[in-house]
Amino acid sequence: MSTARDLVEAALRELGELAAGEPMNADDAQEVLTALNRMVKAWSLEGIRIEHTDLALGDTFLLPPDHEQAIITNLAERIAPLFEAQPSAITIREARRGLRLLKTYYFNLVDVKFEPGLLDFQNNRSDYDISQG
Repeated sequence: MSTARDLVEAALRELGELAAGEPMNADDAQEVLTALNRMVKAWSLEGIRIEHTDLALGDTFLLPPDHEQAIITNLAERIAPLFEAQPSAITIREARRGLRLLKTYYFNLVDVKFEPGLLDFQNNRSDYDISQG
């Protein structure tokens, strides 16, 4: 499991704003952390309900490990304007792919109930002909 700091650093590296082994600027870290918290909250409106409270940098982010890349690339894309940077085409592609996969993972099919008479197709036949209008 990763900490919020791990995800923030990885997003900055993905964007090319932090070199390997380079320490993170405290102001940048806080700005990106705020973006991370906002992004995860916004995703809940799209049905991606990751258990989440506002994280501090040292907090462990409880999420399946296979979610990390999607979060990192989407966060990198989201913070790019803060650093006047352009994410690579690969980062953008992976962010979109990751978001699609997360939406699929969290998709919740709701049980639909119908009146029994609506399901009785044998007795409720229609003489409607689509070619006749």
